[in-house]
Amino acid sequence: MTLAATLAALVLTACAARPLLQVDDPQVQAARQACQDTRDLERAPCIEQQAVAALNPDICRLLGIAVDDACLQAVYQAANDPAICDRLYLSGVVSTCKTYYAGLDRVAPGQPAVTPTASQEIATAALVPYTFDELGLALAIPAGWRISQADFGPPAITLRGPSHGAGPEPLEATLTITVLPAPADASLDAWVEAEMARYPDLEPEARRSEIMLDGEPTAVLDGLPGRFSNRQAFVQHGDRLYTIVVLPYDDPALVDLQVEAEAIWRAVTATWRFLD
Repeated sequence: MTLAATLAALVLTACAARPLLQVDDPQVQAARQACQDTRDLERAPCIEQQAVAALNPDICRLLGIAVDDACLQAVYQAANDPAICDRLYLSGVVSTCKTYYAGLDRVAPGQPAVTPTASQEIATAALVPYTFDELGLALAIPAGWRISQADFGPPAITLRGPSHGAGPEPLEATLTITVLPAPADASLDAWVEAEMARYPDLEPEARRSEIMLDGEPTAVLDGLPGRFSNRQAFVQHGDRLYTIVVLPYDDPALVDLQVEAEAIWRAVTATWRFLD
C-alpha cells in the first residue's frame, strides 16, 4: 500500500469512528452562527468559547479532525463533573478526561471553611448598578463582588464573590451570564430540553421552575450535576439567549456559601433590565 493510500485509510477510519455532527442541536447551531464571520485565526478560540460556555462537547466537532481535542479538554475541565467524560466523542480524550478527574478532590485538602458571619455581611451589602452594553443588560450587584468579562467568544461576564481559603482554587460563589445568538425558530423550551437531554440518566430529575426577568419568561433548573451543585436559568429576548449559571447552589458540602449564592441570585434577578 502506498503512503498516500495509508494516510487516506487512516483519515477514513478516524472519520468513521466519530458520530455525525448533531446539526439539530440548537447549541451547535448557535455556535456555528456566532463564529461564522470570525477571522481564520479567531474561529477556533470562538468555537472553543462557545463549547465551554454551553459545556457541550458536540460544538467542538465544528473544528474538525486534529483540532478538536484541545477544545474537548477545555470543555471537560470547565465542566467540573466527571460525567462529562462519557459525553466525549474521542476515545483518547475520554481516557485523559477520566484520568484528570481521578486526580481531583471535591475540595482542596486543608482548605478552611467559609465564615458564616462574613457571608452574612456580603449578603447584606449595598447594591451597585452597572450597565453592560455588549450584553444589552443593566443590573445591580452587591458591593465587593468582582466582575470579569470574556476575552473572546460570545459576550459573557462572571460575577465573583470574595475568595475563601488559599491555593490555586479558593472557594467563591460565582454567577455567570452568557449571551448566545438565538435562531429565529428557536424556543425557550427547545433550549431547556437540549440542556436536560445531556443528562438522560439523572436521578432525581432536575427541578424546573419559572420566573420573569424584565417581562420575559425564564426557565430555572435546579439539581443539574457538576463538581458543585448549581442553578441554571435560560431567558430569550429578541434574537438573544441569555444563560445564567450560579454556583455553588444548594450544595450540601458548601452550606455556608449558599448565603452568598442566594445574595447574588436575588440581586441579579431583582434588578435585571434589558437595554432594548
